[in-house]
Amino acid sequence: MGESDLGCCGSCIKWSIFVFNFLLWAAGTALLGVGIWLYIEFGKFLDNLAGVSWLSAPIMIMVVGSIMVVVCFFGCCGAFKESKCMLYVFASLLVVIVIIEIAAGAVGYVKRGDLEGELESALFKSMDEYKSSAPVMEGWDFAQKEFKCCGANSSSQWALITDFTIGELPWSCCNPSDNTQCPTKGTYTPSLPSEYYANGCYPTIKQKIEDNILPVMLAAIVLGVLELGGIFFGFCLACKVD
Repeated sequence: MGESDLGCCGSCIKWSIFVFNFLLWAAGTALLGVGIWLYIEFGKFLDNLAGVSWLSAPIMIMVVGSIMVVVCFFGCCGAFKESKCMLYVFASLLVVIVIIEIAAGAVGYVKRGDLEGELESALFKSMDEYKSSAPVMEGWDFAQKEFKCCGANSSSQWALITDFTIGELPWSCCNPSDNTQCPTKGTYTPSLPSEYYANGCYPTIKQKIEDNILPVMLAAIVLGVLELGGIFFGFCLACKVD
């Protein structure tokens, strides 16, 4: 069947699918890239300190992005070949993705308190292993330098750890803007409060998440609109094709 057989309306729907597919492919590729970046950049922190639930976040983003890229293949091929079967597969897979995303969002919203509690608890428990576990030490040093924080809730919590003496802090707590002689490994005892990060990593990370929640929500809405558009045009063209 050619475009002339589809009529003007069918041809518009067909080209609309190409447009939506390109945008969905771009979104899927972006999600895949963001997921890979998060896993590479923050994997050590998430794996060694934050707990399984937080580590699964970048993995889920990568999976969704990969699935969207594959789904777009069905949409483009289905529209180009005017294949009813491929168009139905494309639209149906998008429906499944939307349902999964809504379910994941709902679960994340309902369980947000548990996730925050898990992060806080995991951070505090891992402090005990700073000197005995190289992966935990690496995770803490990364987190404290990256987020400019010290300890789970405050720098004073390091004094509660058995292996630490009062006033002793990991080298990564050192604030280079107020201390030009920051160590690069091990622990040290600062002489002034301004020489180290006083804020805890848990409240710092929580605040960063809250600061970025609006752009994330807007991106999710845009993605949802694109997916719903793909579903609508996919089913419409499938019905037009003999």
